[in-house]
Amino acid sequence: MRRAAETENRRALHRAVRDEQRRIREAEHGRIRDEIARIRSRRRELMTRVRAQCRAARARVKERAKARRAELMEELRREIAQMKQAERNRCQLRRTRVKIETESAASRARRELEERRRAERHAERVEKRRAQMARAVRRETARAESDDEVRQNIEADLVPIFDRVRSRIRARPGVSRTESFVHWVEENPAEVWAMREDLAERRLRALLREEARAARQLAKAGGRARRRAQVAAGAEEEPPPF
Repeated sequence: MRRAAETENRRALHRAVRDEQRRIREAEHGRIRDEIARIRSRRRELMTRVRAQCRAARARVKERAKARRAELMEELRREIAQMKQAERNRCQLRRTRVKIETESAASRARRELEERRRAERHAERVEKRRAQMARAVRRETARAESDDEVRQNIEADLVPIFDRVRSRIRARPGVSRTESFVHWVEENPAEVWAMREDLAERRLRALLREEARAARQLAKAGGRARRRAQVAAGAEEEPPPF
């Protein structure tokens, strides 16, 4: 009777150990499955948000560039107007002088030639200044932003995408690197989605590896518990030394 009771106790102990191990495994598996479901749900949300974020970032960049271009163009218009007015004043003075002076035809011809040459040189200076101001506008709106500057200008969710393609993003005349990247995201939704899929898959594989590692640890813990129970049972069954 005593031996049957001890056997039953050992069996009950084994069942309790198995039940506890099963409960631990199920709890850990449930946690990992919940984490995987959360990541997949987050992945779906990201694609919905990215277009709205891109549109907002693109609008902000365009607005800043537009304001800066307008400021530079206004400065250029004022300078050109001043130069034109100065030229009109000089022309008026020359006309008055010609009227009151008596010159020979040869002298007038030489003067007119010189005046035309001066006018041409002045026109060249005006054109050169206009070209310099236009280049300043292009440099201001298409300066070569650093990688860190672009990361600060875009949404945080887009930073991993930019880090993958930053070597391909270049500034163009009238378009900064930030605006070029926003254009690229808008025009390549499939590639953006593939990159986000890859990032999510990497995270998923990491979670699956964690799940497998946890399962192996649970299995090892279960084996050690069974061996301890077997050793304890053997000690109980050993006959007394007398």
